[in-house]
Amino acid sequence: MNLECNLNIDGYLRGNIESTGGVTIGRSGRIEGTLTAERVVVSGIFKGDVECSTVEILSGGRVEGNVLTANLVIEDGGIFEGVSKRRDSGVLELKEEKLKGEKGA
Repeated sequence: MNLECNLNIDGYLRGNIESTGGVTIGRSGRIEGTLTAERVVVSGIFKGDVECSTVEILSGGRVEGNVLTANLVIEDGGIFEGVSKRRDSGVLELKEEKLKGEKGA
């Protein structure tokens, strides 16, 4: 799914999302897949790979997977399980990072 707007998910979605705006996962929302956006706010559950400028995990939110971001914010009560890498400048795709990790293993 390719978007040029903000997206709010309050249901279940499995697949890849690319947005030039923000993606918000509501308390009843769940996404499994790859997510690329300007900003991601998680109140529900996200499982997979995310690449964006800012990831914010709110109280009650859960992120499981790989995160590539310049800013990672986790509120008290938010859960993060996975690997976080800082994106300093430019776009470094998670796919490239995964390939490097697999070659080194």
